[in-house]
Amino acid sequence: MKLWDVTTGACQHTLTGLTREVTIIAYSLDGNQIASISRYDKTVRLWNTMTGECLHILSGHDEGVTSIAYSPLGCLLASVSDDCTMRMWDVVTGECRQISIGHTKGVLVVVYSLQGSQVASGSEDGSVKICDVETGECLHTLTGHTGGVDIVVYSLSGDQIVSGSWDKTARLWDVTSGQCRAVIPSMETDIRSIAWSTTSDDNCFAIGYGDGSVRMWQVVEDGDECHVRLRWRPVNGELVLKGTLIQDVHGLSQLNRQLLKQRGAVGEPIGLHEVSKRVASMVSVISTLKRTSSGTTSEAFINTLAVKQPGQPEQPEQPVE
Repeated sequence: MKLWDVTTGACQHTLTGLTREVTIIAYSLDGNQIASISRYDKTVRLWNTMTGECLHILSGHDEGVTSIAYSPLGCLLASVSDDCTMRMWDVVTGECRQISIGHTKGVLVVVYSLQGSQVASGSEDGSVKICDVETGECLHTLTGHTGGVDIVVYSLSGDQIVSGSWDKTARLWDVTSGQCRAVIPSMETDIRSIAWSTTSDDNCFAIGYGDGSVRMWQVVEDGDECHVRLRWRPVNGELVLKGTLIQDVHGLSQLNRQLLKQRGAVGEPIGLHEVSKRVASMVSVISTLKRTSSGTTSEAFINTLAVKQPGQPEQPEQPVE
């Protein structure tokens, strides 16, 4: 394993002593330490990034180690293994703090919440377990996937988890209750990666698929109900809107309606002619009010009502590009 200076491109250290190929590495958040594992080795190695020295070889797993994660504060490292366990290590002393047993098959992935109070693991048994970092207690076991879970991602707030599975579906979970809030439809291809948006106020996450596509999904809360809707998907430079809801959208021209439908949008928007009918109907009512009024109704107020009907376009509609 080699450490490189990203400014000069020079190799700073060659880390030796490894007995099998390295499959995963992870940096501590302060950058002073690296952890490395091999899927076919039962140990985790901790390295000093400044000197290249191996600080600790963490032993205890009975089978190969599959995933590792540093805690947000950097003082703990979680590791999971084909032996169905998760271990929590002190990165300073190399001591094993906790051993969690619960999955019935090999554990594939482990991840901390950004707040550092929880750690979640996904397993070949199709479940996700959420554990308390302080006590090691299993808070929830999330079930529903029919294949192994190899991707688990916390939302930025730590309130939700998205899991990706070999069954080609993703699921959205509520961390507090452990309930599945939504099942993201299968795209008939493997899920390779999931990432929550960090630059938008919207509750969105992206999924990378085995067919080379990326889809952005938006979480929509509606009272006690939760829906996940496709927000966008770029494919070969074209806009694909499969499953995007345009029900009762106001002011779309016939051209734009057809374009959105061609790209997979669902639902029936309210077209310009329908909006015009509604406005004409309202104007007719207002005219009747003016004729029957005793004169107390303000002319300006009536004109304001006629102009500001919901959905009335302010400018000529332009085609969607």
